[in-house]
Amino acid sequence: LMTSKTPNNSQTTLQWSEGVDLTFNDNSEGNEGSLSAIVCKGDIVLSDKGSNVYCQKLEIDFDNTIDGSSIPTLAVASGDVKAISESQTLWANTVEVTFIDGKIVTKDDSMFGGSHADTMHADGDVQILLEDGGRAFCDSLDGHITQDSASLTGNVVIAYERMLMNRGDSASLTLDRASGKGHWEGAGQALFLDEPLDVSPDRRIDRPQLSEDSPTSVSMRSNWEESMQLDQAFNKGAGAIDLKGNVSVLSQRTAQERSQMTGDDLRLEFSQIEKNRELKKVIAKNDAQIEHRTWDILFPDLPPVVYYIGGNHIEFDATSQEALAVGNGELVLRDPRKAKNEVHQSALAGRGTTRFTWDNKLKTTKLQGSLYRLEMSGNVEMVHKGLDGSIGMLTSETIHAIAIDPDLNNDSSSDGAELTMRGLDLQQIIANGRVYVATETRRVDCDNFEYNLNTGFAKLTAKNDSSVAIVTEGTSYPVRASSIVWNMDPAVDTITIRGLRGTNN
Repeated sequence: LMTSKTPNNSQTTLQWSEGVDLTFNDNSEGNEGSLSAIVCKGDIVLSDKGSNVYCQKLEIDFDNTIDGSSIPTLAVASGDVKAISESQTLWANTVEVTFIDGKIVTKDDSMFGGSHADTMHADGDVQILLEDGGRAFCDSLDGHITQDSASLTGNVVIAYERMLMNRGDSASLTLDRASGKGHWEGAGQALFLDEPLDVSPDRRIDRPQLSEDSPTSVSMRSNWEESMQLDQAFNKGAGAIDLKGNVSVLSQRTAQERSQMTGDDLRLEFSQIEKNRELKKVIAKNDAQIEHRTWDILFPDLPPVVYYIGGNHIEFDATSQEALAVGNGELVLRDPRKAKNEVHQSALAGRGTTRFTWDNKLKTTKLQGSLYRLEMSGNVEMVHKGLDGSIGMLTSETIHAIAIDPDLNNDSSSDGAELTMRGLDLQQIIANGRVYVATETRRVDCDNFEYNLNTGFAKLTAKNDSSVAIVTEGTSYPVRASSIVWNMDPAVDTITIRGLRGTNN
């Protein structure tokens, strides 16, 4: 056992079990026989100011200060090394530590006379138990102790209870403990797991390996080609991940459902509920897209039902399934299934493909249960193509729509992360501001258009002294009125005019 000779310092101790070799400088060099090196063997424990190092062999080289004291310059620990600090635990086969030049630092009461560790290099199955509960794996680590940062290289892996980041064979990971941020340079993959991993043992563990026949199923996976930023401090420690470079996030709730979100830049934000970390929001930028596909379990060979949003900036709330698309964008609803008798069909509604575009933004809000409100603004255009090939179009300044998720699944048995933009069957469409509607039988100009897709009736109104103008195919002049009720059922297709006004040739 070696301790400091200073009476008021009991924080630094060095213990060994199988012996120690001490090497001293030759007196002829003017060093008065000062200590040159120490080699400790067997069950070594080095404790210093709350930090502990465990290993089987420890070699320390010393230099001399101006007053002739010996200070360490290099320490090499080997043989199942374990280093514990206030913030993390590290395991490695070999660890080398260099020290700040003690000749220029102020002496204190520590065993090493004011000399402090500066850099660290670790090799061989390196593992770090992180402060936020995760565990990082690599082949080699270079750390700057005074700067509280480290760089990990060689088959980099980060594992959390329900998330595994791998495919970092050629990646490097830089961690900054003070800020709680990390930078992964290179391609990689993040897997979100249904079953938890145990990454907390106070010992080395095998690297998590997930194969195709692994019992741990993957609820969501994300791939990137350039880099990943890890923010461990975001949202009170729940964390956030920023991915860059042709990023894709794929979630498959069941064999019949699949959701995908892509973009050049993508951010995953998490929330913390008790001990569980859950995906809260996904933000995609630059060529952003989110798509959900559903196959009919009885007819798996038929084309899927598709719900798609594309734009420059898309935000998706994984809990409420609400979406926000800022800037130019589009929403596509495609349902190729044969229409049921209770499903209303018209030139603007029903089974087929409906495409919305806008210049400003789209916002979807969950009202209750499976009911959602869609708000689109800025030169909004809606085009619908029915299963029979008929096409209808609507343009306006804004569109508000009510939609329902027809296949809402309340099964919450899975605890893994999911990206599940659900289906949206339109129930109501309200358009305001310079509204224009065109079908194969009629063309309409009005200020307000309210269409109930359950009844098939649309109400067209105008503001102030303006009038609604409707042109029926085969007629020469428009009919003008204060308001018009239009039965858009193609089998009926009639209009009821209220407040008929004169026409201008």
